Amino acid sequence: MNNKIIEQLAAVEHERWADWQKWCHQVIRENSPSHGTGDVLKRWDRQIETPYLGLSEQEKESAREQVRRYLPIVEQEIRRAELAARLAEIDQWEKHMPEMHSPLATGLSIYIQTRQYTIEEKLKDLEEYAKNK
Repeated sequence: MNNKIIEQLAAVEHERWADWQKWCHQVIRENSPSHGTGDVLKRWDRQIETPYLGLSEQEKESAREQVRRYLPIVEQEIRRAELAARLAEIDQWEKHMPEMHSPLATGLSIYIQTRQYTIEEKLKDLEEYAKNK
C-alpha cells in the first residue's frame, strides 16, 4: 500500500485512539481523582487533543505502526473482492457463450475457461494464505 493511504489510515487510527482515550481518562478521573493521576493524564490529554497532522513524527509513527498491523488483512480482502468480481464477470460471459457460434466466440470461450481456472487458483491460494497467517 502506498504511503498516502497509510497516512490517511494513520489519521483515522489516531482519531480512534483519541476517542477511546478520552473515555478512559474520564473514567479514571471520575473513579480515581488524585493529584498524581491528573498529572500523568495531562501528557496524554495533549496528544488526544492534537490532530494527527500536529503530532510529532514519533507520535505519527506510532499510529502508522498500528495501521501496519491490520493493513495486510485489508489488502487481502481487497484482492479477494477483486478476484470474486472477476469470477462473476467470467460467469456472465460463460452464460452467453453458447449463443455465440463464431471462431471468435470459441476463442473467447477457451480464454475465459483458462482465465477462470487461474482466478480460482488464486482464490484458493488466498484462502490457504489466510488460514496459515
